[in-house]
Amino acid sequence: MEFTIKQRFISKNRSYVPLKAIGTVVHETSDPGATDENEYNYFNTGNRGASAHAFVDRDSITQTIPWDEQSWHAGPTANTNFIGIELCHYDDAESFKEVWKRAVWLFAYIQAYILKRPSITKFNLMSHAEVSEKWHETNHTDPISYFGKFGKTVEDFRNEVQYEINNMLGQQIESAPVEKAVNNDILQLQKTLNRLNITDGSFNKLVEDGIQGPKTTEAVKKFQSIAGIKVDGIAGTQTLNTINSIIKKPLLYTNSSGTAVRYLQYRLGINIDGIYGPRTSSKVASYQSVNQIVADGIVGANTWNRLLG
Repeated sequence: MEFTIKQRFISKNRSYVPLKAIGTVVHETSDPGATDENEYNYFNTGNRGASAHAFVDRDSITQTIPWDEQSWHAGPTANTNFIGIELCHYDDAESFKEVWKRAVWLFAYIQAYILKRPSITKFNLMSHAEVSEKWHETNHTDPISYFGKFGKTVEDFRNEVQYEINNMLGQQIESAPVEKAVNNDILQLQKTLNRLNITDGSFNKLVEDGIQGPKTTEAVKKFQSIAGIKVDGIAGTQTLNTINSIIKKPLLYTNSSGTAVRYLQYRLGINIDGIYGPRTSSKVASYQSVNQIVADGIVGANTWNRLLG
């Protein structure tokens, strides 16, 4: 038994905080009929204050957050120690069977090959209900009633995951097939950051793959620091508006100020203070002279075109 994991990382409702997980938590969405695609769209739009690492549907598995990043699925203790997986909710036995089968496989794969914890216990594979009872940080009781509706228990789930792990290890499966989906918003962000000459933490251009990995996050943080806005690695409204204000190539001259001036100073390699004073004007004139532009110390269309293309 083997399935493909579709990697479609959400750009909203992310912590970007590293996770060294010691186990997994099984949830159910409590949203009858909602698919993994529906759940992806929901958590990728708006501030939900919650998230999960993956959603298991009757015909697919979608990973929405990297396994080594904290998600917001079951309260502070579980969030900082466990990977959270949501099972899609269906009311018919055939659909539940398909969800169960894929969930068993996914949990087995994660425990055996991501966490390197192939021996399943009630402490390293927990239900959300067990998490609530143990740490009292949420009041959820899933997936107890969902499993019970089809004659299953969490202990049954643990037993089947252990059986699947034993099969996996016997077959020496080392990696699951992964289908990486391109997020067009992230792809456009990467292209724009490259255009702005904003590099990752190792001073390399970003790979334009539409996936928000650590390198893209590093570049976003670098841009935010240059622009003088909140540094969190999240390309939210403030960050995107700031990027757009620079892409519009505003006219800059002595006594101008703000984020566009800060970006200009970054590109000129001088101290960033956001004030277009004599030092910045002089450096602009030198840049213009080297690039065969009229050296008037004013950043107009020709100078911006040289800077941004």
